Amino acid sequence: AGDDRLLAGLMAEAFGAGLPTAGDVLKEKQAGLGGGGAAAFFVAPADSVAAAAGKMAAARTAVLVVGADGRLAGILTPKDVPNRVVAPGLDPAATPAAEAMTPEPDAFPPDLDLVDAMHQMHDHRYLHLPIADPATGEVLGLIDVMDVVCASMGGGEDDGGAEGW
Repeated sequence: AGDDRLLAGLMAEAFGAGLPTAGDVLKEKQAGLGGGGAAAFFVAPADSVAAAAGKMAAARTAVLVVGADGRLAGILTPKDVPNRVVAPGLDPAATPAAEAMTPEPDAFPPDLDLVDAMHQMHDHRYLHLPIADPATGEVLGLIDVMDVVCASMGGGEDDGGAEGW
């Protein structure tokens, strides 16, 4: 509880009353992708892992597997591809994203503040947070640990770091 108050105090000192939210971070991230918006993070369950990996490389993050109904079906992370496709000897071009994804990941509302986002990431060991509208279930996009860290430091968007992320 003391750590929570300390972190909240530091964030309030840095940002005042306007503590950034997951939605704020997501909007900034999507703007940095050249207007690709949320679609930059989405693949269909039947899309190949190879196609998903191309999107992952372009967006420099994981991708969300979204069904035809627009709802979150799963998440495909940079760890899923080597562990669930490459190591077992599956062909990434022939393996659907649905076979390699982590199904039904937790999704978070856009009004989740950065302190709570950090708590979720820490407590559940998440590197990525899918963001969805809680009223409709519409998937809005994805933020990752670097997005949250950069936003919490008041420096805005992550510049992508090294070429290999």
